[in-house]
Amino acid sequence: LHAARTACQVKFLWKRHQAHQQDWIRHHDNVNNASSTVKRFPLILILDNLRSAYNVGSLFRTADATGCEMVLTVGITASLQNGLEKLQKAALGAERTVPTQHFGILPDALAYVSETYPDYSVIGLETTETSILYTNYTYSKKGVALILGNEVTGVDPSVLPTLDTIVEIPMFGSKNSLNVGVCAPIVLYEILRQWES
Repeated sequence: LHAARTACQVKFLWKRHQAHQQDWIRHHDNVNNASSTVKRFPLILILDNLRSAYNVGSLFRTADATGCEMVLTVGITASLQNGLEKLQKAALGAERTVPTQHFGILPDALAYVSETYPDYSVIGLETTETSILYTNYTYSKKGVALILGNEVTGVDPSVLPTLDTIVEIPMFGSKNSLNVGVCAPIVLYEILRQWES
């Protein structure tokens, strides 16, 4: 068993080496020199009490990939102050490339956005009776702050009525939601698609 595992590791390392030798395959990170090559958009990701540090790490990678200017973590959400080891495993360095700030409660994070980015639309991603299909909403080019909620309880219900709008991703199966790490890129890339078109 050990010999088989070692042989698989050697094959994997050889394939990785071959892939890195190809100039036309672009999967080389530039985390150390990112500041000069990064394109930022007026996007803020707000993570409201996410339980999984791995989800948070994945969302930092998404924020980096989509050019978010900032990630705000709230409450129990893993941040640079807590849960850092698991976050780093999934973020693969993106936690160092996207500015971030931590808040104890969601209203404080929203007050920060309101004061610092007054032109931004604050949008919740949640399935409600009043949600708009995420592709049917026109996202303001002045900026968007997108709130993603807890994996079980969603976005804090007390703030939902105060948001500019609530968008949702359609669900056709028996489950009512996708993993939070999957939802964010769907909506963020739709925002970028609208802005670029």
